[in-house]
Amino acid sequence: MNKFGLFIATVLLLFLGIHAIRQWHASSRASVGTAKTLASDTLTPSSGGDDKTIKNDTLGDRMYVAKNFTHLLGIPGLSNQLLENHFKLYQGYVDNTNKLLELTKNMLEHGEAAKPEFCELKRRLGWEFNGMRLHELYFENLSIVPHALSQDSALMRKIEQDYGTFSAMDREVRAMAKIRGIGWIVLYYDSIAQKLMNMWIGEHNEGHPAGCTPLLVIDLWEHAYMTDYGIKRDGYMDVIMRSIAWDVVEKRFEKTSK
Repeated sequence: MNKFGLFIATVLLLFLGIHAIRQWHASSRASVGTAKTLASDTLTPSSGGDDKTIKNDTLGDRMYVAKNFTHLLGIPGLSNQLLENHFKLYQGYVDNTNKLLELTKNMLEHGEAAKPEFCELKRRLGWEFNGMRLHELYFENLSIVPHALSQDSALMRKIEQDYGTFSAMDREVRAMAKIRGIGWIVLYYDSIAQKLMNMWIGEHNEGHPAGCTPLLVIDLWEHAYMTDYGIKRDGYMDVIMRSIAWDVVEKRFEKTSK
């Protein structure tokens, strides 16, 4: 082959390669778009949820059921409207977790796990599941009748060991409430290093320290406070820190620190 023929062949190969790459990108975008469409057509919007738990015979015992937190209605400083809306939003996370488990289970059984749609739905599952579980931990560590942390409790001793004083830990939590954006404040216990640490979790899934146990969970998404406090997080944090069921937090610590 002369030089001109070699040049023509090289250009042709480059053209075919670029065309194949473009086709691959188009196919990939279409697959991701299909997954998003499938999710949007199937999942409950994150801004709310049905009052009833969905029925799902294919998941059997693996189905998650929303917990009843209506005993929290009447917490001083949080209106019933805010709490009822919050409970409905939590229900939506439970519903979506169940639906995503069903969708991915069916795709796996039908040999569709290699599709990009499967991967995107599995990615979404982690977000929905964390939204469900974090809300449960948050509601569980609230109480209409506050339960102060016992001065001689193991958790109080650990807080004083790691922070110096309970007030110092409290100040750090309140300072973190000024972080811009949506997310959660979580007091974790690292059982390997035997250390407490407050962490910011972006949305539901960014920043969880691996292997650590959540002890105290505080919701800093707008829906947790804007109905009653607008953009004033400080007022919301005053109410939350007065409404912590420290006996629940203490039990979480005792369970993980054994």
